[in-house]
Amino acid sequence: MRGFAQHFKYLLSALFVLCTVVFSPNFAFAAGDESLTTDYTCGTEMYTGCKSGYFMSYGTAGYGPIYDATPKAGNTCSPCPDGYTCAGGTAAPTITCAAGTRVVSAGAKCTTPSGGWWTASSHTVNYGQVSLVNYCMAGYSNSFTSAIYHKNGTYCRKDVAGASVANTIPARYIKVTSSGSSVDSSKTRVVEIQAFASVGGLGTNLLSGKSGPTGANISNATDGSWTSTKYAEGSSSNDIIWDMGAIKDIGSIKFALFTDGRTYNNVTISVSTSNTAVSTWTTVLGPISVATQNVTTATGELVRLKGQTPCLTGAYAASSTVALTGTKSCSSCAAGTYSSVTGRSACTPCETGSYNTAMGSSSCTPCQNGTTTSGTGQTSCNATCTYAANTKTWQTSTWSPRDTNNYFIKDTVCAAETFKNG
Repeated sequence: MRGFAQHFKYLLSALFVLCTVVFSPNFAFAAGDESLTTDYTCGTEMYTGCKSGYFMSYGTAGYGPIYDATPKAGNTCSPCPDGYTCAGGTAAPTITCAAGTRVVSAGAKCTTPSGGWWTASSHTVNYGQVSLVNYCMAGYSNSFTSAIYHKNGTYCRKDVAGASVANTIPARYIKVTSSGSSVDSSKTRVVEIQAFASVGGLGTNLLSGKSGPTGANISNATDGSWTSTKYAEGSSSNDIIWDMGAIKDIGSIKFALFTDGRTYNNVTISVSTSNTAVSTWTTVLGPISVATQNVTTATGELVRLKGQTPCLTGAYAASSTVALTGTKSCSSCAAGTYSSVTGRSACTPCETGSYNTAMGSSSCTPCQNGTTTSGTGQTSCNATCTYAANTKTWQTSTWSPRDTNNYFIKDTVCAAETFKNG
């Protein structure tokens, strides 16, 4: 019996040494072992930290092992995903995306897909999360797949006519809708929403502390906290609407949906000057899918709303593809044409009996001393009327008849029987 007790004592000592050595920070597993570890609790089979090149995980998802920094029985140390960096310990795998790139889905690498979005600077994303991006206003798109074209909103573009470009969007009400999320198809939850006159989400938040006519706990989303435990809620058939109290010029909106990693479907943000008919609402975002990060404090994603500055007088822009940011590309009116109002899509030829010689003109000059022009769009008075006396001058822009014989008729045209070239 005494010999058996002695052998049992030696066996316990050997097990203790094995546990201490094999799972010590300085021990390296042989090739083929499942992972490397910095700490492992014997008896509970629980990893409390991993060596560099590995990360703590528990369970799997469609993209791979799920990162979990909380030690628990049954967890493991998984190899670092391709393209990510794993510092070891309980740190999450991370990937740093350059400006103009993004992580589109959980576990993915940094890419530049086409679409109405941009990232202005480099940013770090934890494994299992997605990039937060800025969005182009609804109707604008970006078909490029190179990072250089997704660093700002310049390449968010759409076809517009010169006369139909708006500088800002007036609104009093802001509405968020969706068809629910990957977790709950019947709910839309907004952690925070803010509105600004600027295009970059800077300055006074016009929605601060505001409530509204539709939705539950909607002032939770205008308290400025960005805390995921406080959110406004609406059902899939019940919009969330906030009232700013008066009509404001809106240049951008920041928002964050409930942040637990779920993806919302058919997200739409609309604005209106009145909360009445459907036709009064202008869609400024969507419908799009929005993937959220699993964090306790949200970071707002920006929607830029401000349109182009219209062309000034003396210039025009035909229907063309224009960018969301900056000044619309305008061309000067050619000599013999003019534009007397802003936002024109074409210049108007000078009327018969008038002319101009300079590009970029906002008006035409009436012909004098009985002269006229051979037609519209002329750069000089290149015709005369037979009965035009030098003492007779075109004195008014209405081109009234010049004498009792009516030799000169209205609208700058000489009577047909008195007109001649030269």
